[in-house]
Amino acid sequence: MATVPNKDGYPPPPEPHLIPPRRIETLDGGTPPTLPAPTIVITALSPNTAPKNTMQSVAVLGTALTPNDVITYGSGTQIPTRFIYGGQVSTDEPVNTGPNAVTIQVWLTRGAEVSNQLPFTVT
Repeated sequence: MATVPNKDGYPPPPEPHLIPPRRIETLDGGTPPTLPAPTIVITALSPNTAPKNTMQSVAVLGTALTPNDVITYGSGTQIPTRFIYGGQVSTDEPVNTGPNAVTIQVWLTRGAEVSNQLPFTVT
């Protein structure tokens, strides 16, 4: 298929390929997706436990954290963060822990980069 040059005689720019963010809307303790090797280091969650059926804000502690980091829970639910400083981000809004007592893995994503996972326990 031939490309049609624009009025200046140049070919049109390629159309951008946008990938929508992946969102799974449950905190059910499901199996986390297979992740690439971690490139972001997180060291603690505060708190790392909460009662079921409550709303809870969670801070993620680590090193070299950025305003672009996103907290990811369970089987892939992504929560925007509030950047505190290079060692801490927190959930932008409280998270509903859901009705079940489970242990959910939590990690950060930054574009294609991911962190190690830490457990968050719903009691």
